[in-house]
Amino acid sequence: MIQRMSCYLVCLFGITVYAVGAFGQTTPPVSIGLNGGLNFNFHNPNFPTPNPKFTASAMGLGGAVGIGLNYPISNSFVLGARIGYNNLSGKLESSYDSTISQATAKITDTRDASIAALEITPIALFPNLIMNNMYVFGGLELGFNLKSDYTQTLKQTLNNVDTTKSVTGGIPDAGSRFAIAAGVGYDIAMGTTHIQPELSVRFPFTKISSNTQFDTWTVPQIRLGVNLMFDMTSTPDTSRRIEEQPFVEPKFKRVISFNQQGDTIDIRQVKVEDIQYSELYPLVPYIFFNKEGKKVDSSLVIPRKRETGDSPDNLFTSLNDAVKINYSILDVVCARMKKYENAKLNIIGTNDGSTEVKNKNLAKERAEQVRDYLISCGVNADRLVVTARDLPEKASAVKNPDGQAENRRVELRSDTPEILEPVVSKQELERIAEPDLLEFIPDVKTSDPITSWNLELTQAGRTLRSIPGIGDAKPVRWAIRPSELSDKQVPIDYIYTVENARGAKQTFTGSLPVDYLSSLRKKQEKLADRTIDKFSLILFDFDSDVLTPDNQRILEQKVVGAIKFNSTVKIFGYTDRIGDDKYNKTLSLRRANSVMEALKAKYKDVKFEAYGLGETKQLFDNEVPVGRQLNRTVQIIVETPR
Repeated sequence: MIQRMSCYLVCLFGITVYAVGAFGQTTPPVSIGLNGGLNFNFHNPNFPTPNPKFTASAMGLGGAVGIGLNYPISNSFVLGARIGYNNLSGKLESSYDSTISQATAKITDTRDASIAALEITPIALFPNLIMNNMYVFGGLELGFNLKSDYTQTLKQTLNNVDTTKSVTGGIPDAGSRFAIAAGVGYDIAMGTTHIQPELSVRFPFTKISSNTQFDTWTVPQIRLGVNLMFDMTSTPDTSRRIEEQPFVEPKFKRVISFNQQGDTIDIRQVKVEDIQYSELYPLVPYIFFNKEGKKVDSSLVIPRKRETGDSPDNLFTSLNDAVKINYSILDVVCARMKKYENAKLNIIGTNDGSTEVKNKNLAKERAEQVRDYLISCGVNADRLVVTARDLPEKASAVKNPDGQAENRRVELRSDTPEILEPVVSKQELERIAEPDLLEFIPDVKTSDPITSWNLELTQAGRTLRSIPGIGDAKPVRWAIRPSELSDKQVPIDYIYTVENARGAKQTFTGSLPVDYLSSLRKKQEKLADRTIDKFSLILFDFDSDVLTPDNQRILEQKVVGAIKFNSTVKIFGYTDRIGDDKYNKTLSLRRANSVMEALKAKYKDVKFEAYGLGETKQLFDNEVPVGRQLNRTVQIIVETPR
């Protein structure tokens, strides 16, 4: 029982100590009033006599009545006092057997204690800590003995005959009481009158008596009480209270990028260089759908004016963005199907394997949506084959929400590889940034929760990118596309705007210097020139580093021809956010090494470097299925001096 009381006391005082730094919602007035309560008195004796010892614990009921005062120091801290009568009475009973004249007698020892004290309890009270109108309090209880009598009754039962003997007297050497008190209460205000139900625990440090016969006798208490308090000062007019003005103070504490090992590095300047550049943008042959949706997710399609020409890659490489190109995959496929007139296309609808499980009709309707889109852009229906299944043949994680979103899709497969081959962009000169990925780390102080933010990036007054967000401030990543930065020696300016729930809105501005290395400057300064070819391989099988036939074909047809005897080939492995970070880093390195070994077999004297970055360096938005698919990549960068 004492252990339970101790645990309860520790919990209450933990709350009380934490409350010291809390801020309340309203300022309580000075008040005075009456209090009363019902005591649950837990008597814990251990009397050395008679033999055996008297150790029978018991609970007695008693009353408490008095007056109280509350005096606020601040809106989160109130000093108070309670003075009154505290009844600690209880009735204890113990039975044992005794041998009398070779017969066994049953002895019942009853001790009826009548104990009372004048209680003075200074307290500290913390209003509105747990919830509005609820308060927590703690203090020290001082008890001065008013009454300490007891009656001991011994009843002997021998041969079915009862003999009773009673002794009444005072408890010898009864002393004062010193206890710690803690509890919670709730304030019910009715004008200037307050009714306050309370629950408290009192744990004594002193005994009932210092006499050796009674010096182990303690009486912890639980009190269920109520206060009737009356305001002595007027209640503050909260309608006129000047609330704290809302504020928000945004800034960026760091602008970083990542080195080849995936470690962060601080960025003080961006270097831009004119380079003969080509990039291979992979096509993700999937069209994704909303949960239980039959129509293509509108957020995953960029509406485009359809073209009638037969040069499909030229229509899309100007986007210079793998995600945007893949959002236009249906237009890419449509244009290529019209170019390769004998090609056929399998359109396979699937579901997420969770809420949509065993719903092939839904999967079929999704595939028909894609078929109808292609027919509407000029592809003959007899070249399009629609099928449906539950989970995809190579499904993502069914129990993960990201995996479920990726399984709600339509897959495209063709008997003509050119229909789904990567889009290649080759330019005579591109302006390439180093680093080509920046991450802005925010540090925002605010009076209220953040509702929205926006990062606007400009250069010489020209908007480069506007990146919005909702909710808490998060690191913002900017993948700098080829030729996105201007051909002038002007800095990148950024404006970071944050708004909170009470309408406070503020901006933070800054800039990054740009060092532009033009082709003319290279000639004038006799600097080495180079070409860069960049290739991305996707669609590795789940948890596998084995090159698929499609990836092997890309290596043979696209990558091998770009490598010269003096080239440096850097291979970077990436993953999405699904799974363990450490494991993903290992998997990405295995995939990079697999690609490196395949290329080394053809170029033994070329310098190769392989790195596994896992999910550390996020190339694309992990919040959307297309972004996660593109993040599961191995990028090959071929640098060749000119």
